[in-house]
Amino acid sequence: EAKDHFDLKFILLYSDNFIPFPYSKILKFHEKHRLTLTLTACPKTPGNISVDNEGIVEFFDKNRNKKLHHVEIGYMVIEKLKLLESFEKPDCNFDDVLHRIASKKQVSAWINYDAYHSISDPERWKKTEEYLRPKKLILLDRDGVINKKAKTGEYITSWEKFEWINNTKKVLKKLSLEGFKYIVISNQAGISRGMVDQKQLIDIHKKMKTELSKDGIEILDIYYCPHHWDENCNCRKPKPGMLYKASKEHLFRLDKTLFIGDDKRDCQTAYNAGCGAIFLGDPKELISLPFNHQPDLIVTELENSLGFIREFYKQN
Repeated sequence: EAKDHFDLKFILLYSDNFIPFPYSKILKFHEKHRLTLTLTACPKTPGNISVDNEGIVEFFDKNRNKKLHHVEIGYMVIEKLKLLESFEKPDCNFDDVLHRIASKKQVSAWINYDAYHSISDPERWKKTEEYLRPKKLILLDRDGVINKKAKTGEYITSWEKFEWINNTKKVLKKLSLEGFKYIVISNQAGISRGMVDQKQLIDIHKKMKTELSKDGIEILDIYYCPHHWDENCNCRKPKPGMLYKASKEHLFRLDKTLFIGDDKRDCQTAYNAGCGAIFLGDPKELISLPFNHQPDLIVTELENSLGFIREFYKQN
Protein backbone atom coordinates (compact mmCIF):
# COMPACT_ATOMS: atom_id res chain seq x y z
CA GLU A 1 0.00 0.00 0.00
CA ALA A 2 2.96 2.36 0.57
CA LYS A 3 5.00 1.19 -2.41
CA ASP A 4 4.78 4.49 -4.28
CA HIS A 5 6.67 6.18 -1.44
CA PHE A 6 9.68 3.83 -1.55
CA ASP A 7 12.92 4.27 -3.44
CA LEU A 8 14.05 1.37 -5.61
CA LYS A 9 16.33 0.41 -2.72
CA PHE A 10 15.13 1.25 0.79
CA ILE A 11 15.62 0.38 4.46
CA LEU A 12 12.95 -1.25 6.60
CA LEU A 13 13.22 -0.92 10.39
CA TYR A 14 11.08 -2.55 13.03
CA SER A 15 9.70 -0.36 15.79
CA ASP A 16 10.67 -2.41 18.85
CA ASN A 17 14.35 -3.35 18.32
CA PHE A 18 17.49 -1.23 18.45
CA ILE A 19 21.06 -1.86 17.32
CA PRO A 20 23.76 0.56 16.17
CA PHE A 21 23.19 0.17 12.43
CA PRO A 22 26.47 -0.02 10.40
CA TYR A 23 24.78 1.09 7.18
CA SER A 24 27.87 1.24 4.94
CA LYS A 25 29.00 -2.26 5.98
CA ILE A 26 25.55 -3.79 5.51
CA LEU A 27 25.02 -2.08 2.16
CA LYS A 28 28.38 -3.41 0.93
CA PHE A 29 27.35 -6.90 2.09
CA HIS A 30 23.99 -6.51 0.33
CA GLU A 31 25.59 -5.43 -2.93
CA LYS A 32 27.85 -8.48 -2.83
CA HIS A 33 24.86 -10.86 -2.92
CA ARG A 34 22.32 -8.70 -4.81
CA LEU A 35 19.33 -10.66 -3.52
CA THR A 36 15.83 -9.43 -2.76
CA LEU A 37 16.79 -8.24 0.72
CA THR A 38 19.44 -8.34 3.41
CA LEU A 39 18.17 -8.60 6.96
CA THR A 40 20.03 -8.21 10.24
CA ALA A 41 20.30 -11.15 12.60
CA CYS A 42 21.83 -11.90 15.99
CA PRO A 43 23.05 -15.22 17.41
CA LYS A 44 20.33 -16.60 19.68
CA THR A 45 18.80 -19.98 20.50
CA PRO A 46 15.97 -20.69 19.99
CA GLY A 47 16.09 -18.69 16.77
CA ASN A 48 13.95 -18.26 13.69
CA ILE A 49 16.49 -18.45 10.85
CA SER A 50 19.43 -20.57 9.75
CA VAL A 51 22.31 -18.99 7.83
CA ASP A 52 24.95 -20.70 5.68
CA ASN A 53 28.66 -19.83 5.57
CA GLU A 54 28.11 -17.35 2.75
CA GLY A 55 25.51 -15.39 4.69
CA ILE A 56 22.49 -16.72 2.80
CA VAL A 57 19.35 -17.53 4.81
CA GLU A 58 18.66 -21.24 4.36
CA PHE A 59 15.43 -21.35 6.33
CA PHE A 60 13.03 -18.84 7.87
CA ASP A 61 10.58 -19.96 10.56
CA LYS A 62 7.75 -17.74 11.77
CA ASN A 63 8.20 -19.27 15.22
CA ARG A 64 11.25 -19.77 17.43
CA ASN A 65 12.96 -23.14 17.03
CA LYS A 66 15.68 -24.71 19.20
CA LYS A 67 17.33 -26.09 16.05
CA LEU A 68 17.84 -22.55 14.69
CA HIS A 69 20.60 -20.38 16.15
CA HIS A 70 19.97 -16.86 14.83
CA VAL A 71 17.08 -14.50 15.33
CA GLU A 72 16.04 -11.96 12.70
CA ILE A 73 15.70 -8.44 14.12
CA GLY A 74 14.83 -6.30 11.09
CA TYR A 75 17.05 -3.47 9.83
CA MET A 76 16.71 -4.63 6.23
CA VAL A 77 18.10 -3.32 2.97
CA ILE A 78 15.43 -4.15 0.38
CA GLU A 79 15.17 -4.15 -3.41
CA LYS A 80 11.70 -2.73 -3.93
CA LEU A 81 10.70 -4.38 -7.21
CA LYS A 82 11.94 -7.82 -6.19
CA LEU A 83 10.10 -7.60 -2.88
CA LEU A 84 6.78 -6.54 -4.40
CA GLU A 85 6.82 -9.62 -6.61
CA SER A 86 6.63 -11.72 -3.44
CA PHE A 87 3.45 -10.12 -2.09
CA GLU A 88 0.32 -12.05 -2.98
CA LYS A 89 -1.88 -9.36 -1.42
CA PRO A 90 -1.34 -6.22 0.68
CA ASP A 91 -3.19 -7.58 3.72
CA CYS A 92 -0.82 -10.31 4.89
CA ASN A 93 1.70 -11.33 7.51
CA PHE A 94 5.17 -10.05 6.54
CA ASP A 95 6.68 -13.22 8.05
CA ASP A 96 4.91 -15.18 5.32
CA VAL A 97 6.56 -12.98 2.72
CA LEU A 98 10.00 -13.48 4.30
CA HIS A 99 9.44 -17.24 4.46
CA ARG A 100 8.51 -17.29 0.78
CA ILE A 101 11.56 -15.25 -0.28
CA ALA A 102 13.95 -17.24 1.92
CA SER A 103 12.69 -20.53 0.45
CA LYS A 104 13.95 -19.24 -2.92
CA LYS A 105 17.38 -18.41 -1.40
CA GLN A 106 16.75 -14.71 -2.01
CA VAL A 107 17.56 -13.43 1.52
CA SER A 108 21.02 -12.68 2.90
CA ALA A 109 21.74 -12.05 6.59
CA TRP A 110 24.16 -9.62 8.15
CA ILE A 111 25.14 -11.15 11.50
CA ASN A 112 25.36 -8.57 14.26
CA TYR A 113 27.41 -9.84 17.21
CA ASP A 114 26.73 -6.80 19.38
CA ALA A 115 23.69 -7.27 21.61
CA TYR A 116 20.36 -5.95 20.37
CA HIS A 117 17.89 -4.25 22.68
CA SER A 118 14.13 -4.07 22.54
CA ILE A 119 11.08 -2.50 24.18
CA SER A 120 8.90 -5.59 23.89
CA ASP A 121 8.12 -5.72 27.61
CA PRO A 122 8.69 -3.46 30.66
CA GLU A 123 11.84 -5.27 31.79
CA ARG A 124 13.55 -5.02 28.39
CA TRP A 125 12.28 -1.48 27.93
CA LYS A 126 14.04 -0.35 31.14
CA LYS A 127 17.23 -2.13 30.07
CA THR A 128 17.08 -0.44 26.67
CA GLU A 129 16.50 2.92 28.33
CA GLU A 130 19.71 2.46 30.32
CA TYR A 131 21.58 1.29 27.21
CA LEU A 132 20.54 4.40 25.27
CA ARG A 133 21.41 6.80 28.10
CA PRO A 134 24.58 8.81 27.22
CA LYS A 135 27.62 7.72 29.23
CA LYS A 136 31.07 9.15 29.78
CA LEU A 137 32.79 5.83 29.34
CA ILE A 138 36.17 5.27 27.65
CA LEU A 139 37.70 1.94 26.60
CA LEU A 140 41.44 1.62 27.20
CA ASP A 141 44.10 -0.78 26.02
CA ARG A 142 46.46 -1.61 28.87
CA ASP A 143 50.08 -2.19 27.79
CA GLY A 144 51.42 0.90 26.07
CA VAL A 145 48.53 3.09 27.24
CA ILE A 146 48.24 2.68 31.03
CA ASN A 147 51.61 1.06 31.65
CA LYS A 148 54.87 0.78 29.75
CA LYS A 149 55.12 -2.23 27.46
CA ALA A 150 57.48 -5.12 28.13
CA LYS A 151 60.17 -5.87 25.57
CA THR A 152 59.05 -7.58 22.37
CA GLY A 153 58.13 -11.19 23.09
CA GLU A 154 57.95 -10.60 26.84
CA TYR A 155 55.09 -9.81 29.23
CA ILE A 156 54.41 -7.93 32.44
CA THR A 157 54.46 -10.89 34.82
CA SER A 158 54.29 -9.20 38.24
CA TRP A 159 53.30 -5.94 39.91
CA GLU A 160 57.00 -5.14 40.40
CA LYS A 161 57.42 -5.01 36.60
CA PHE A 162 54.37 -2.77 36.12
CA GLU A 163 55.49 0.79 35.24
CA TRP A 164 52.94 3.58 34.94
CA ILE A 165 52.75 5.93 31.97
CA ASN A 166 52.44 9.08 34.07
CA ASN A 167 50.92 11.18 31.30
CA THR A 168 48.06 8.70 31.02
CA LYS A 169 47.37 8.80 34.75
CA LYS A 170 47.32 12.60 34.57
CA VAL A 171 44.79 12.59 31.72
CA LEU A 172 42.58 9.92 33.31
CA LYS A 173 42.51 11.90 36.55
CA LYS A 174 41.47 15.09 34.73
CA LEU A 175 38.69 13.30 32.87
CA SER A 176 37.57 11.52 36.03
CA LEU A 177 36.89 14.90 37.62
CA GLU A 178 34.53 15.50 34.69
CA GLY A 179 32.64 12.26 35.31
CA PHE A 180 34.46 9.83 33.02
CA LYS A 181 34.86 6.14 33.86
CA TYR A 182 36.90 3.44 32.14
CA ILE A 183 36.96 -0.16 30.97
CA VAL A 184 40.23 -1.90 30.10
CA ILE A 185 40.48 -4.17 27.02
CA SER A 186 43.69 -6.18 26.77
CA ASN A 187 45.24 -9.10 24.87
CA GLN A 188 47.20 -11.35 27.24
CA ALA A 189 48.47 -14.24 25.11
CA GLY A 190 51.22 -14.79 27.65
CA ILE A 191 48.74 -16.86 29.66
CA SER A 192 48.27 -19.46 26.92
CA ARG A 193 52.01 -19.39 26.20
CA GLY A 194 52.74 -20.24 29.81
CA MET A 195 54.67 -16.99 30.32
CA VAL A 196 52.11 -15.25 32.53
CA ASP A 197 50.37 -16.82 35.51
CA GLN A 198 46.66 -15.97 35.47
CA LYS A 199 46.58 -15.45 39.24
CA GLN A 200 49.46 -13.00 38.89
CA LEU A 201 47.61 -11.16 36.14
CA ILE A 202 44.52 -10.85 38.34
CA ASP A 203 46.73 -9.56 41.15
CA ILE A 204 48.30 -6.95 38.82
CA HIS A 205 44.86 -5.76 37.75
CA LYS A 206 43.60 -5.61 41.33
CA LYS A 207 46.54 -3.47 42.40
CA MET A 208 46.28 -1.32 39.27
CA LYS A 209 42.62 -0.56 40.03
CA THR A 210 43.41 0.18 43.69
CA GLU A 211 46.18 2.62 42.82
CA LEU A 212 44.08 4.39 40.20
CA SER A 213 41.16 4.68 42.61
CA LYS A 214 43.39 6.68 44.95
CA ASP A 215 43.41 9.37 42.26
CA GLY A 216 39.64 9.12 41.79
CA ILE A 217 40.02 7.05 38.59
CA GLU A 218 37.33 4.37 38.39
CA ILE A 219 37.99 1.25 36.31
CA LEU A 220 34.56 -0.34 35.93
CA ASP A 221 35.88 -3.59 34.54
CA ILE A 222 38.85 -5.29 32.90
CA TYR A 223 38.46 -7.69 29.97
CA TYR A 224 41.43 -9.69 28.79
CA CYS A 225 41.92 -12.38 26.17
CA PRO A 226 44.12 -15.24 27.46
CA HIS A 227 44.26 -17.09 24.14
CA HIS A 228 47.15 -17.70 21.77
CA TRP A 229 46.90 -15.93 18.42
CA ASP A 230 46.61 -19.33 16.69
CA GLU A 231 43.50 -20.33 18.67
CA ASN A 232 41.17 -18.27 16.47
CA CYS A 233 39.04 -17.12 19.40
CA ASN A 234 36.43 -14.37 19.10
CA CYS A 235 37.94 -12.17 21.78
CA ARG A 236 41.55 -11.55 20.78
CA LYS A 237 41.95 -8.11 19.21
CA PRO A 238 41.47 -7.14 16.41
CA LYS A 239 38.32 -9.23 16.81
CA PRO A 240 35.72 -7.22 18.74
CA GLY A 241 34.46 -9.92 21.12
CA MET A 242 35.68 -8.26 24.33
CA LEU A 243 34.06 -4.97 23.33
CA TYR A 244 30.75 -6.67 22.57
CA LYS A 245 30.85 -8.41 25.93
CA ALA A 246 31.61 -5.15 27.74
CA SER A 247 28.76 -3.38 25.94
CA LYS A 248 26.32 -6.14 26.82
CA GLU A 249 27.32 -6.31 30.49
CA HIS A 250 27.62 -2.55 31.11
CA LEU A 251 24.85 -1.39 28.76
CA PHE A 252 26.62 1.23 26.67
CA ARG A 253 26.58 2.00 22.96
CA LEU A 254 29.83 1.22 21.20
CA ASP A 255 29.08 3.74 18.47
CA LYS A 256 29.01 6.46 21.15
CA THR A 257 32.26 5.32 22.80
CA LEU A 258 36.00 5.85 22.22
CA PHE A 259 38.65 3.14 22.36
CA ILE A 260 42.21 4.32 23.06
CA GLY A 261 45.09 2.05 22.03
CA ASP A 262 48.72 2.09 20.94
CA ASP A 263 48.63 -0.75 18.39
CA LYS A 264 47.15 -0.79 14.89
CA ARG A 265 45.11 -3.80 16.00
CA ASP A 266 43.34 -1.49 18.43
CA CYS A 267 42.27 0.67 15.48
CA GLN A 268 41.04 -2.40 13.64
CA THR A 269 39.17 -3.53 16.74
CA ALA A 270 37.45 -0.17 17.04
CA TYR A 271 36.38 -0.36 13.39
CA ASN A 272 35.13 -3.94 13.78
CA ALA A 273 33.14 -3.01 16.90
CA GLY A 274 31.81 0.22 15.43
CA CYS A 275 33.29 2.59 17.99
CA GLY A 276 35.55 5.65 17.75
CA ALA A 277 39.31 5.32 18.09
CA ILE A 278 42.30 7.29 19.34
CA PHE A 279 45.76 5.97 18.44
CA LEU A 280 48.58 6.73 20.85
CA GLY A 281 51.83 6.53 18.91
CA ASP A 282 53.65 7.24 15.65
CA PRO A 283 51.38 7.72 12.59
CA LYS A 284 53.89 5.73 10.50
CA GLU A 285 52.77 2.59 12.33
CA LEU A 286 49.35 2.88 10.65
CA ILE A 287 50.48 3.21 7.04
CA SER A 288 49.36 -0.32 6.20
CA LEU A 289 45.85 0.17 7.60
CA PRO A 290 42.97 0.65 5.13
CA PHE A 291 41.44 4.12 5.13
CA ASN A 292 38.25 3.05 6.91
CA HIS A 293 40.29 1.42 9.71
CA GLN A 294 42.18 4.62 10.46
CA PRO A 295 41.52 6.13 13.91
CA ASP A 296 39.63 9.37 14.50
CA LEU A 297 42.69 10.92 16.14
CA ILE A 298 46.44 10.20 16.34
CA VAL A 299 48.50 11.64 19.20
CA THR A 300 51.92 10.94 20.65
CA GLU A 301 50.88 12.23 24.09
CA LEU A 302 47.46 11.37 25.44
CA GLU A 303 47.11 14.85 26.92
CA ASN A 304 46.81 16.19 23.36
CA SER A 305 43.54 14.25 22.96
CA LEU A 306 41.62 15.98 25.77
CA GLY A 307 39.85 18.49 23.54
CA PHE A 308 38.83 15.83 21.06
CA ILE A 309 37.54 13.50 23.81
CA ARG A 310 35.42 16.23 25.39
CA GLU A 311 33.93 17.22 22.03
CA PHE A 312 33.25 13.59 21.02
CA TYR A 313 31.21 12.90 24.16
CA LYS A 314 29.53 16.29 24.00
CA GLN A 315 28.21 15.45 20.54
CA ASN A 316 27.27 11.89 21.46
